[in-house]
Amino acid sequence: LQYMQVLGPARVVASTDCGFATTGKSTVLTEDIVWLKLKSLAQGARLATERFLNIGGPAPTSVAYSPTGFRVTILGDARQAGLQLLQGELGRRAWSLDVVPMEAGVERCYDHLKHSIDTPVAIVAAGPEEAAFAEQVLALLARDQNISRRPHVLFAFGCARPGLEALGALPRAPEHASAAAEAVQRRMQAGMVFDKRQLAPSGVLASAPQPPPAEVDVVIVG
Repeated sequence: LQYMQVLGPARVVASTDCGFATTGKSTVLTEDIVWLKLKSLAQGARLATERFLNIGGPAPTSVAYSPTGFRVTILGDARQAGLQLLQGELGRRAWSLDVVPMEAGVERCYDHLKHSIDTPVAIVAAGPEEAAFAEQVLALLARDQNISRRPHVLFAFGCARPGLEALGALPRAPEHASAAAEAVQRRMQAGMVFDKRQLAPSGVLASAPQPPPAEVDVVIVG
């Protein structure tokens, strides 16, 4: 429950992760301990439901979950004035921010990003050369099929072509950096807002069934 208060109920899943020592011939846990664990799980689920979710409500609720966070990797020289402005603005919006110079090389940048699997990553290129560099890194990530990753989205200043999100010119003023950072945040979090009200049944239970929407984010069967 404490984690739910900090992170939000949408991002916490309570689980024993087994915890019952079910391997063959194991005698680590006795039956009474197993039942106490199950009782504790049931109590915790009841408390969480009462405090955070009105799951049984027949009418729409006000529960709307905040978007998941994202991480940022900037490709370029951290000493550039425009990137310095941008770092401050993106740092306030992202869960983490790293600056990787092109001198590090494609392989090192790939090593830096290949374990970024928990949240979407915005790769922000300072210019056309950095964008081409980023595309090489993304090609390596695409070929690596050993692990499932959240999306990597490429943004770039000073160039516009298919496959990247154009941000215009490199910021020269704080307001320009703020606008660019806001554009990155808006794009990264556009599809990550979940509104529980969309799952609630109609307030008029006697009304005729409504046709399903043409597009949905979540389908629940049952």
